[in-house]
Amino acid sequence: MLVTHRVRHGLVRALAAGADRTDRNPVVLLPGLGAPGYLVDTLHGCAASAPTFLLDVPGFGAGPMACEPELGALVDVVTEWLSDVLDQPATLFGHSTAAQVAMTVAARRPELVGALVLAGPTFPPPLRHLGRLSVALLRDLVHESPAALPGTVPYYLRAGPRRLLRFVKSAQQDEPNGSCRSCGARPGAARPARHAEPTRMGAVARRRGGARKPGHGARRAHVPRDLRRFDVPADHGIRRTRVTLSHHAGRRPW
Repeated sequence: MLVTHRVRHGLVRALAAGADRTDRNPVVLLPGLGAPGYLVDTLHGCAASAPTFLLDVPGFGAGPMACEPELGALVDVVTEWLSDVLDQPATLFGHSTAAQVAMTVAARRPELVGALVLAGPTFPPPLRHLGRLSVALLRDLVHESPAALPGTVPYYLRAGPRRLLRFVKSAQQDEPNGSCRSCGARPGAARPARHAEPTRMGAVARRRGGARKPGHGARRAHVPRDLRRFDVPADHGIRRTRVTLSHHAGRRPW
């Protein structure tokens, strides 16, 4: 189901599923580089156990842009959307560039985020220059699945090269290390994209009345007392992990 909500920057479109699972905190999915199509399967997978929303931010789907394609604008929009639309803390999932958005939102408004999932975080310090980033991107692309193309390419074409480059540059200029420390994620967890040296997907959960058990293959790490973190090895496309996440693209939702 497509739902919309107007914030100060513009109109935010979101796909919603699992509305009948009111006994669980909602899950909010933020797509990497503004291409929500490849997370549709993840939306429906999460909706089997919790109300789930897939946000089209900054708005490369159909219709007007929700905000400017810059990291700071996305943080503002997602923060306002969470505050306006949800009545309880969310499990906030950010993939790729959206992991930076999710970290900053959690650090800025921790009461809005009950758990934080960072999948394939990008732009570690060595890749904050366009030349090095381009080399790492080309090295990684040969290992990405063609199944991801229908869920990404149409959105990138609609955005156009200027918007995409503006988005990438804003993400490169971001220094998420401070946000990492504020929300309990591990600074430097993201590594340059290499097939033989996978990135990590990290989940940070605030304790709410009891311990949470890690999923298959997860490892606990030392974090502040009121937080727990689990790291799951995965490639950037999060296909080599056995948690309930999927990178396979379905039809375009917008």
